[in-house]
Amino acid sequence: MDCPWSHRASGWPRYVRPSGRYVELALHVSFVGDTRAPFMASPDTDPAALRAVDSLAVLPDDPAAAAEEIQRRREEMGFSYFVFGADFADALAPVVAELAGH
Repeated sequence: MDCPWSHRASGWPRYVRPSGRYVELALHVSFVGDTRAPFMASPDTDPAALRAVDSLAVLPDDPAAAAEEIQRRREEMGFSYFVFGADFADALAPVVAELAGH
């Protein structure tokens, strides 16, 4: 393998190890709706401004929309892990249940 980058259909590259296996990509999500994970974003961070620029640091607070967005980010951008603050555990439980096995 000459080049360590493999391009997905979306155009986003994925790094390929010399063994031929893809590197896992994680995405830290600082906001679910307007709720901020305290240790992941500054208190003065404006979630509306992040949404306005289509930031990957924000997920919708609607569980179905959040699940759809996570799946889109997996398929189009290659993210395999998502990291959330513990404060989001209850809000994201339905999302985890919907995505289990995908």
